[in-house]
Amino acid sequence: MAAEFKKWQVPKKGSKEERIVFDLMKTFASTLRKMPLYPPTHPIIKDSLIKLFLQLSEFFTVYGKVEFNILDNNILFYGQPLEGIQSAAKNLIADLKKVNIEGMTFMPGLGEIELGKFLNVLTLKPEAIAESGGLKALFAKENISHIIQSEVRYARIKEEEEIAKKGQGAKIAGGTDDGSSEGKSKDIVAEVSNFLSGKSDVVPHKESISFEFKKNARRLVKQMLKLIGPEKAIDEALKIIEKRFNRAGFTEEEREFYIEKLKKETIRLKAPKVSKKQLEQQLHVLTNENEKLKAKLEKVDELTKQQVEKVTEDLVKENRKVKKEKERINSVLKNVSEGLVIVDKEGKVLLLNPAAERLMGVDKEDKVGQHILEGLKEEQIVSFSKDKKQAIEIELAGPSQDTKKTLRASTAVIESEEGETIGMVSVLSDITKQKDLERMKDAFVSHVSHELRTPLISIQKSLGLILEGGSDKLDEQQKQFLEIASNNATRLTSLVNDLLDVAKLESGRMSLNYAHIKLGTIVDDTFNMVKGWADTRGVCLEKVGVENIELDADAKMLNQVFTNLIGNAIKFTPQGGKITVSAEVLDKGQLKISVSDTGCGIPAESLGTVFNKFEQVRSVDPQTSVKGTGLGLAIVKEIVELHGGTVEAESELGKGANFFFIIPKQKEVLDIRD
Repeated sequence: MAAEFKKWQVPKKGSKEERIVFDLMKTFASTLRKMPLYPPTHPIIKDSLIKLFLQLSEFFTVYGKVEFNILDNNILFYGQPLEGIQSAAKNLIADLKKVNIEGMTFMPGLGEIELGKFLNVLTLKPEAIAESGGLKALFAKENISHIIQSEVRYARIKEEEEIAKKGQGAKIAGGTDDGSSEGKSKDIVAEVSNFLSGKSDVVPHKESISFEFKKNARRLVKQMLKLIGPEKAIDEALKIIEKRFNRAGFTEEEREFYIEKLKKETIRLKAPKVSKKQLEQQLHVLTNENEKLKAKLEKVDELTKQQVEKVTEDLVKENRKVKKEKERINSVLKNVSEGLVIVDKEGKVLLLNPAAERLMGVDKEDKVGQHILEGLKEEQIVSFSKDKKQAIEIELAGPSQDTKKTLRASTAVIESEEGETIGMVSVLSDITKQKDLERMKDAFVSHVSHELRTPLISIQKSLGLILEGGSDKLDEQQKQFLEIASNNATRLTSLVNDLLDVAKLESGRMSLNYAHIKLGTIVDDTFNMVKGWADTRGVCLEKVGVENIELDADAKMLNQVFTNLIGNAIKFTPQGGKITVSAEVLDKGQLKISVSDTGCGIPAESLGTVFNKFEQVRSVDPQTSVKGTGLGLAIVKEIVELHGGTVEAESELGKGANFFFIIPKQKEVLDIRD
């Protein structure tokens, strides 16, 4: 019993069946293109042949054969147009047309060897095929019997012709023939064109319409355009024709295929005819324009070349300038005595000059590109702080006391134009000798102060006894001289005590006795101590916001701070002036205490040095010019810092001064692990 095969139907767009057809056409075209490039035994050729053979075998199983035809650069699969296949089979159509193949049918029983022979024949040049007697002769010679060229297509055309003749004969039998040859074979083109243009409602056979489109497409289009008339636009005419195709029973895919063919033929017929002379004239014009464009392009190329050369020259000059500037900066950095360290915002080292290498005991080659803290030994340290005003003194440990170093690290933040921190720079100065000298000086001052203190106290007490016990035996001049001596001895004793206090504070030998105290009480005690002095100078004392504030501090030391600050203010405040002590609680448990006056003020150039030892500010008002030891504010600074705080001064000449310090409200308890 013969096997029953499925009848081919145009697959739906995007379906699996459509994809199988597309893949077959692509494989066919790809294999045909590879054949001339590799020998038959090459793996690429073998794989391609096997793939094509398997795809054909799949069609044999379902449909019994594989049939396709070429019609005006379109492929009809089993006689039906397939939308979208033209792009996949474009190369295949071109290759088959070279050897004058317009259609073929692959039959069951086709083997891989026969398929390979067939593809080899298709790769021959048309001249070689002609010399061999044509494709049929070559097929017979190579025993290619399962691939038939054009027979199916020609059979279909003959079938359509027979159908068309039958339609003709039916009309002749109906009495329309006048006996002449013209009456016996009525023009099918006229019948089809009359129907499609809307001039006739007689529906021709579907096969007749298809046949005429394949055989007499141009003649058919001419006839239809003539019948429709020039007054209708092409799009409007195509709509009329499309409706007629619907009446004739064409599917949507068939309709789209024939309408597209109509459009192409219409465009060809409507296109103006150009003579050879006109083409030569147009070619001449285009040639001239091309020459002009070529000349302009050459000119543009020359200008571009000049611009590129100029820009390149400028870049070379700028590069040399930058290189020279870089060498100059590197030379400066290399020879500067201070150490210089620059890091980016991630803390990675960007620059390290020789002085910094020497001071830190590291090698630039090992540190540049690494994090600043990576690989640091116990004795190596570097300080970075976002506080631009802060300068930190760092002691580097050494094997012995003689190899110890003291550095001063001054840090600055590097910011972008938008204010974003992009890095930091730290300048390291070796101040070991300076610190050694300061220690020697402090030791000398401390030693001398101790040596002077005992005899000074003895002199002061002796003068006091003489003035108290024997004042009636002294004349006025002797009494005056003794009082002057006693006052100077008292002043000298105060100076020695201040020197000893500063020495203790700087050396860290003075400890704090913390207690929970009331700020108002400390201020009141200080006011009671200096009230007599303030009254004699006509200066008013007041306090603001200090009554309800409590804190942890050394009461005696804090009293010393207020005594020095208020005493300093009394010295430089004229009669009728006012001194105010105020306090406010800040964020993070900090307390800000201010001592302000309405005195003569401090020059701007002196604000940065008022807390230095033995520094005395020159008064602009002779009436308030009072000499002091120059140690009061230095003691204030040491005591405040001992409490974990900071002290600053601000002033404007003629408008008084304001000294303020910030300390924690509660005693800081440090974890031993920190």
